[in-house]
Amino acid sequence: MDLVVIPQVAALTGGLAIAGLVLLRRGLTGYRTADRIADTGTSTISSVAAGEVRISGVVEPAEVVLVSALQSVRCVYYRSSIDEDRDDAAGADFLEARSVGFRVRDASGSIRVFPRGARFDAPLRFEGRTGMAGDEPHG
Repeated sequence: MDLVVIPQVAALTGGLAIAGLVLLRRGLTGYRTADRIADTGTSTISSVAAGEVRISGVVEPAEVVLVSALQSVRCVYYRSSIDEDRDDAAGADFLEARSVGFRVRDASGSIRVFPRGARFDAPLRFEGRTGMAGDEPHG
């Protein structure tokens, strides 16, 4: 019996294998980063050493404050996204994330933070969806 190779199936299989390897590498990199951060102990601000540290406290705005794009709320960081799901169009997506310098205060003092290249783990504060009748979300 001869082996029949269908080019489309072979290309699809190769593409899926490459995508799987890329996702595996991305996951392992994220795991390594999370492991490095998890091994970092939380320091008080008065005992912060030079380098990468983890601090915990109350975030206070510094000189500049942002106004969130969708809710018009004063903040030091926001991430806004709009996903349009329509039957008649492919949908247009909007994604914006911004941050400015801020201060973190704990019982021992305060420190200025410059968030360039930072990854934020901020809770979701607002999520709105268009209603069944087409009414817009609040805000």
